[in-house]
Amino acid sequence: MLMTRGNMFTQNIDRDIQFQLAPTFEFRERFERRINRDFSNPANDNRSDAFSRLRVGGNWKYGPHWSGSTQLQYAHDTLWTAKKNASAEFRDVTLAYVAYQAASTTYTLGRQKIAIGSERLIGPLEWSNFSQVFDGVRAQTPSLDIFAFSIALAVPTKYKARVVGANYKGQFGESLGIYKHDKTAAGYVDIATLSHHWTANRGKVSVEIEAAAQFGKVGGASLEAWAWHSRAAYKLTPAVSVYAEVNSASGGQGKKIRTFDNLYPTNHKFYGSADMQAWKNMNELELGVEYKPNASVDLKVHFHGFGLRNASDGWYGAGGGINTKPGGTYLDVTGASGRDVGTELDFDATYRVNKNWTASAGIGLFNPGSFVRRQNGGAANQQLWGYLSLQYKF
Repeated sequence: MLMTRGNMFTQNIDRDIQFQLAPTFEFRERFERRINRDFSNPANDNRSDAFSRLRVGGNWKYGPHWSGSTQLQYAHDTLWTAKKNASAEFRDVTLAYVAYQAASTTYTLGRQKIAIGSERLIGPLEWSNFSQVFDGVRAQTPSLDIFAFSIALAVPTKYKARVVGANYKGQFGESLGIYKHDKTAAGYVDIATLSHHWTANRGKVSVEIEAAAQFGKVGGASLEAWAWHSRAAYKLTPAVSVYAEVNSASGGQGKKIRTFDNLYPTNHKFYGSADMQAWKNMNELELGVEYKPNASVDLKVHFHGFGLRNASDGWYGAGGGINTKPGGTYLDVTGASGRDVGTELDFDATYRVNKNWTASAGIGLFNPGSFVRRQNGGAANQQLWGYLSLQYKF
């Protein structure tokens, strides 16, 4: 007997076992425009992108213990610059896993998306047109999350990395341990990361703190690095909140590497909407106002001040690499260009039309500091970035 219940199809096999299948569908269209990414008008690197993403798949359950998900993705990018027009296509399986629920523990095997804690170190990066997907195994209880994975899909490609770790949720927050093994142009990379994430809410005040320490080897050099994050927010009214945030991460290259490895995060959620900054060799102050007049609308204005932690190390973008400039990268090994990277002012808006449709838009203005100006020969133009997005999902 086959019965239809909304989007769920239920096949009764006998009294005790049921097979349930729910189809999934997602479509997202996003237009982006970036002016002066290199902060140089003569470079004429203005770029427009039309990102399309289509996902189809299904979630299934079999009896009280077994479940899983499969998803196929098609992604397309059409871009325009002064020098060329181009397009790129991407097709792959983004989900293919099976899960087994045993008492209070869930075991998951296969291709999956993994979000750990705040996602500052490991996340699915859904903002990307491709997202970030992992092949691995995971065991989860209400307090413990143990995982081991390789990188299945990511942009830029990071397929050689192997990662194992565990996250513990307790009374005083989440403690995370991660071990990463990779092979890069610099040689083998073996890094251990320990972090702790803590949040608290007291009436109208909320506080968040996260700190991480790293040690290991990168090629023939040893690595010792750290990073921390702190945020305090105050609810002025039920609809309006203000917040202040401070972020910092160590930097420095040489016989002993001090540059923090940001691992595989969802960086677009942090450090400015224009994606010019990673949690690497940085100091940042962020001030913001959030306005949520109802369940359908989110508005946010946020200001960021960026600086280098170590003036002789590079300025790292959200993708993890050093930001590029005409003829090279934003790196001054002498440290003579200083630490002042610049400021960014962002506005973001989201409107949930209904349970299926979501529209969003944003704009960011990056004002370069003395470090950027000196790297560009004494002058630098502002960078402007913005986007419009529409998503349908069921």
